[in-house]
Amino acid sequence: MLVSGIIKSNFIVYWLMVARSKMIWSGNVDQFYQVVGVILIVLGILAILGVVW
Repeated sequence: MLVSGIIKSNFIVYWLMVARSKMIWSGNVDQFYQVVGVILIVLGILAILGVVW
């Protein structure tokens, strides 16, 4: 999500997610997915280290 948000990917799955999200986030959809990507990376690292779950 982070990379797709940065490069504004034309991948069909990302495009469909953006189309749904534009109803709520309007023009900030790519920034929203960048933030979500960073959060997922942090949660993944914490899960690997055994801090969460």
